[in-house]
Amino acid sequence: MSPRGSNRAERITATLLLVAALAGPARPDDLDSVAGELLRRLEDDRWEVREDATRRLAALMPDVLPHLLLARDAGGEETRMRVQWILGPIRLDPDGRILQWAISARASSEYSAEGWSAIKATGEPDTPVAGDHPTAWASREADGGVETLELEFRHAVVPVRIRVHESFNPGAVVRIEAQAGENAPLVLWEGKDATAAPLGVLDVELAPAPGPVRKIRLVLDTRLVAGWNEIDAVDLVGGIAPASRDSTVSPVPAREEAVREAVEARRLEIERLRTEIERLEKEIHELVAGGGK
Repeated sequence: MSPRGSNRAERITATLLLVAALAGPARPDDLDSVAGELLRRLEDDRWEVREDATRRLAALMPDVLPHLLLARDAGGEETRMRVQWILGPIRLDPDGRILQWAISARASSEYSAEGWSAIKATGEPDTPVAGDHPTAWASREADGGVETLELEFRHAVVPVRIRVHESFNPGAVVRIEAQAGENAPLVLWEGKDATAAPLGVLDVELAPAPGPVRKIRLVLDTRLVAGWNEIDAVDLVGGIAPASRDSTVSPVPAREEAVREAVEARRLEIERLRTEIERLEKEIHELVAGGGK
């Protein structure tokens, strides 16, 4: 066979090896495989492939966080830049757990649609001193009984700890729950809120949860502490362990869809490579039949 034919054969061998690497089990829960492939695509020559892989990896957060942290430290320049963009403002504690401020909130009642509204409990604390300030959430009535504040976080995590920043008349929180879709709320903590006036943080360890959640609900008994009981911010600490198969916590559709899309992209890539192999085999056959000229 001529050198030209030999080069064609080498190209086929390389393509076959790539197909073998991609053709592993395509299970939607095979995050290691999917994350590895998407990280490789961050260095693809085609801009649109890199953009697509970036979007898919972002949708898979926080499940792929360990992969991203490794890639950020050891990947190529393009990979490091894109991984850093995905990680963005994520905060990690010394144990590698994710810390998050709430991104949205709703309450059983709120003092007004602007100041003291539920949305004031999102983001970082912005009520610097204790007092009745419109930068924190307050219920419509003071001392009216049971009130709830439901908070949503960007990433679904297995909750391990929570810090409730109480800015006025603290001490009314009696229960903390995980809101699991249509399922009954899962009680993560219940007890006496010992946060001291005038301003403080209820910092409690949470009971084990069967899987990751994005929504947390605070239950307050506003009769326990006279006056409006105001909450400025809520910081959720969580791990990234996957949910068990019998988990009662609802999955996150965006992550599931991203995994399915990534698996489908892998299947299409395999098909493309197989087509390329067939084309190269035909060329080699023609070269051999023609005497290698």
